[in-house]
This record gives sequence, structure tokens and C-alpha cells, in this order.
Amino acid sequence: MMLTWLLRLRCFLTVIATSILTVSCTLPEEVSEPSKRFPVSAELVTFTVGLKFRAQDGLAYAQDERKFRLFLKEFLRRGRSSLVMATTPGTEPAQERALLARVRSEGVRRGSIIVRPNKAPETDSLGATFSFKGYIGT
Repeated sequence: MMLTWLLRLRCFLTVIATSILTVSCTLPEEVSEPSKRFPVSAELVTFTVGLKFRAQDGLAYAQDERKFRLFLKEFLRRGRSSLVMATTPGTEPAQERALLARVRSEGVRRGSIIVRPNKAPETDSLGATFSFKGYIGT
């Protein structure tokens, strides 16, 4: 009876050892390192846009709405820093608040916005420069 038990144990261990050997020979060597199998490289860059606005009744409208919305969409998608909003010299506080409200209406949280009054290049009308840091694939 002891001999039968030892033969069964030996047979079981042989099957286990053969299974382990078969599996280890068929698996690729670098299964645990997907970064080597699928290389992705990214670069941190600064996105910037300068836009002119017109303010009416406490509301601000970009002269190029498409570019404004696309830029804020990219910020929400790629932004890895705060959104810096620099206004042109001579911008009144009410206009600044209207610009800020306009940016927030596109889904940007107030805590993600840094306002820099009178730091944008001077233009003939109300304007602002927006910038943020984000990654692009290279």
C-alpha cells in the first residue's frame, strides 16, 4: 500500500513538473514589462493662445469662439498645470470677472485658474493670453 501511494505521488509530481516546464517555455520573457513592448514617449510642453474679447452687459465673448473652445477643451484633456489667464493692460475689474466667468462656463474649475492682470501684450481692445502645461506624444 505504501508503494502504491509513493507511485501515485511520483506520478503526480511528474505531471506538475512537466506542466510548469511547458508553461515556462511558452511564455515570453518580458511579460511584466509592457513599456518595452509598447513604447510611448511624451513631452511636456506649454500651450498658449492669445485672443481678443468683447464685453457686453457683464459677459465676455471671444472674437474667435472656435479657437477659444478648442483651447479650453485641450486644457481639460491635457492640462497638467493651472490655466494662466493674463489680461491686457487697462482691463477693468468688471471685464476681468466677465472673462473669468466665461472660462468657468466652459467647465474649468475656479481653483485651476490663475489670473495675472495686465500681463498680456497690449492690444487695441480687450484681450487675454491663456497658457498651460500639458503632454503631447512624440
